[in-house]
Amino acid sequence: MTTSEHGTTTFLPLPIDLLSAFFEEMSSIPPKLSAPQNSYRLVRIFALVVAIPLSIFTFWLLLINELRVGFNIFGSGFDLSFAVAAFICWWFALRGEYEKSRVRMMFTLLGALIVGGIGFAAGFFGPIIFTPKSNQGPLLGIFFTGPLGFVAGAIIGVTVGCIRTHKIPD
Repeated sequence: MTTSEHGTTTFLPLPIDLLSAFFEEMSSIPPKLSAPQNSYRLVRIFALVVAIPLSIFTFWLLLINELRVGFNIFGSGFDLSFAVAAFICWWFALRGEYEKSRVRMMFTLLGALIVGGIGFAAGFFGPIIFTPKSNQGPLLGIFFTGPLGFVAGAIIGVTVGCIRTHKIPD
């Protein structure tokens, strides 16, 4: 609680207010920042170098796991998380010079990391807390809830990014 110069008492903003102010400010970013387009060239080349083998690995995983063995809900989340990571790398390599795309990528990556991290923590530490004698409990977070949280967070992030940046001109 703070007191202003006029003698009125105001409350400090809640974390949700700070978050909404941050996202509101992010949605009003001008289309071109002061950094020139060439400053992203090396990072985009690096994203391309990462995207190519990641795409090949993802295709191989999907080919081996999904076509040969069949659909498996436990393995699909792991495969989809690699596909999402490859998609984000390709997206940045091909559209990284546009400010609107970079803001959407930031929302996508933040959503994927935050929700994936929460899913991983819940799946890793939950079984340790609730069934301490189970030695395979943490594998739930590593192979199931973490990757599926990453995919769900990316979908949420790209949706929020599209909503927040729809007013920014291309």
